[in-house]
Amino acid sequence: MIGLDSEAALEILDARDFYEARRVGLGLAFVIAANDTLDAIETAPAGFPAHPFAGTPGVKRGLFPPRWPYAFAFMILATGPFVLACEHLRRVPLYWEQRLRQP
Repeated sequence: MIGLDSEAALEILDARDFYEARRVGLGLAFVIAANDTLDAIETAPAGFPAHPFAGTPGVKRGLFPPRWPYAFAFMILATGPFVLACEHLRRVPLYWEQRLRQP
């Protein structure tokens, strides 16, 4: 089972709302792409590459389909994959790394 940081869940919802405000139905298309990416991560988490910019070993990145400038930053824990962030690829990089240090 895939775990999802609460901040990552909010990032998905924020992106959905942004796209839906731009065009009706686009938010749903974003959510479908997010769910497809999450399904792929859950199915084969080890198949994804290391996050190219993360300073913490073990962080991987699952890119959305090319239409969407997003990726999931995640780690593989004993309980399964855990998503740290739904990161926009054209915005501030690695803002989510502080989530690794939370108790």
